[in-house]
Amino acid sequence: MKRKELEKLPVLQATTAMLKQAENEPMIESGYYRKELRYEHECYARCKRFDRILKVAIYLTKNLAAGGRKPVYELFLDYDAQDFLTYSFMEKKWRTAMLRNLPQQGFGISDAQISSRDSAVIGQYLHSKWGASAAIREFQEGIREKQLLARHKKETDPWDAAMALVPPLPKDWDRWVSKVGIEQNYMFYQYRRGGTKTGYCSYCDREVPIRKPKHNAVARCPRCRRTVQFKSFGKMGRLRTGRNILYLMQPYPGGFVIREFWAERTYDKEKYRNIKAFYHEFRRAIFDADAKPVQAFYWGVYKQRASRWIKGCNCSVGYYRDESGRVYGKTVPYLARTYLQKTGLPELTRTKMKIDPEKYLVVLKRMPNLEQLTKAGLFRLAVECTQDYYKLSSIFQTTPVQRGLAPKLGLNRLELARLRKNQGGRAFLEWLQFEKQTGTPISDFAIQWMCKEHIDPQQLQFIADRMRYGQIQHYLNRQMQELNLSSERVIELWRDYLSMAFRFGYDTNDPIVYRVRKLQQRHDELAARGEEKQLTLRAGELLQTYPHIEQNLQAIREKFAFTGKQFQIQVPDKLEDIFMDSRKLCHCIANSDVYWERMERRESYLLFLRKTAEPDTPYYTVEAEPGGTVRQVRTQYNRQNDDIGEVRAFLKIWQKQLAKRLTQKDKQLAANSHELRIKELVQLRNDQVTIHTGDLAGRLLVDVLTEDLMEAA
Repeated sequence: MKRKELEKLPVLQATTAMLKQAENEPMIESGYYRKELRYEHECYARCKRFDRILKVAIYLTKNLAAGGRKPVYELFLDYDAQDFLTYSFMEKKWRTAMLRNLPQQGFGISDAQISSRDSAVIGQYLHSKWGASAAIREFQEGIREKQLLARHKKETDPWDAAMALVPPLPKDWDRWVSKVGIEQNYMFYQYRRGGTKTGYCSYCDREVPIRKPKHNAVARCPRCRRTVQFKSFGKMGRLRTGRNILYLMQPYPGGFVIREFWAERTYDKEKYRNIKAFYHEFRRAIFDADAKPVQAFYWGVYKQRASRWIKGCNCSVGYYRDESGRVYGKTVPYLARTYLQKTGLPELTRTKMKIDPEKYLVVLKRMPNLEQLTKAGLFRLAVECTQDYYKLSSIFQTTPVQRGLAPKLGLNRLELARLRKNQGGRAFLEWLQFEKQTGTPISDFAIQWMCKEHIDPQQLQFIADRMRYGQIQHYLNRQMQELNLSSERVIELWRDYLSMAFRFGYDTNDPIVYRVRKLQQRHDELAARGEEKQLTLRAGELLQTYPHIEQNLQAIREKFAFTGKQFQIQVPDKLEDIFMDSRKLCHCIANSDVYWERMERRESYLLFLRKTAEPDTPYYTVEAEPGGTVRQVRTQYNRQNDDIGEVRAFLKIWQKQLAKRLTQKDKQLAANSHELRIKELVQLRNDQVTIHTGDLAGRLLVDVLTEDLMEAA
């Protein structure tokens, strides 16, 4: 409709009858939370036809009651042209919205007061059986629906044109899906006393002889030799195979298309013979002649209206969902001679391995060496590269001088042949690279076993210096069978055992010790010797880093030990004693490597100060230098009790007694310790190190250490 022509039409003024009726319009109470009075009919309407245009005017009742004749809206309807337009007198502008979407100024068109004659005119003009408001709504919504469909069609027509070029399914597709695509096959049988003699094979689709079937047991069909699972009618109920992903690659104008399907079967007691496979195609990916992705479509609900093919996103190398499946093979030879000749994908499909051909081609563009892997027969490695590009993109090494696949993988020709022969993946490749780097020969059988158990070389470094990898594999396998544990758990058990054995002074280089027959029993026995397994393990680890700590403590035992009437000084026997003392007093002394380093180089020692009446109960922990100077004395939570004065008095007595026992070497160690302590305090003050927790929070660490310091006489 042309607006200039509509503006020439006269404005529909309200009639005198409408004014009188509006003056007498009854008031009613409305509102749910807030009650208020309003007109029973908030608006009035009238219409008039001008040739092919029907004009409908809307008036507010309050305006009519006040004597106003001008409408708030004039609606122009053109049935033949299937169009409508509205003019707002309040806004003085044209609107294209439907009447129900216009700013309604407090009224609703559904309850407008309109004469029966005008209502009949509107219904007759719009060819509707409904009243005025419903007829207008039906007309406008119908127009909007057609416009929406036209917009959708403009978007979907190119999609439909692209999908129309997809070839039909092969003639033997249904049979291939049923016999090859769906891998799960079953042997159905009816339990009978004395043994069931025959069963129904879902692959053969016929009765075959069976012997001693057992529900859910896996066997081979005596006729087709396929792997089947026994299913007894009395126990199976309704049975549904898993989802099988299938791929079909077909020629397409200018390239080819990869079609992805999901297939499955459903069985029950009544229907288990000759069950047809159900399959659903849910994705199509179009590639050009260079095997580059052009466009992808998926089957879904479009605009919440209908199921159809919808344009989607192309596959990317970072798509981690595993969509590997079987590929229909009869269309591959033609594509291998044309579009897939330089991809390696045809060679991979011939192996009957499950792959995602769409992702393979996408990864190929980022990893050109993928074709070389496939054509070299490294199919397992190629599939793993496809499934996890980011994790395996670094397997190829830069070799600007050497050529060939072997140097790119960090191997020689013989090692590459071993990788191909064993169809190794990334794990097998890493073991071969490790073998080459270390010069340690490892058998293919041992590597295969390690890969199956997901064991990498780093996990076995704690024992690799004493045993060959074949021996390690044999030992782990035997322990797994005897203990009924996973390889990961046996390795953890073995590592812990050797750590504790070293801690308790065993010769861990002796085969009788490191290749112990009863691993679990020996592990538990050593764990029981320590007060706690974790303390024993930690002590063993610390002694490997600081091997002289306990020797140094043993050397000062007679000199530093002292007993008074109220208190006594004890020298720890072993590291576990320090751990336990620190744990019970809840302080940080035993949790810092600083103290272990000091004891290792004989700069200071950790000592126990306890009450003479309770020698086995932790009380204070003391850090003392070789000459007797006390650096720290702390009890629970790094605090000092009210009797700290008495403790300091006892320590002075102890220092005097210790001074009588010191040798010249002890005095030299004391001088070195004094010098190191001064440097440390100066550094702490320069760095302004502050304590952040506990009762001393906010204070400088150097101030606290200086207060604790008790110089020996």
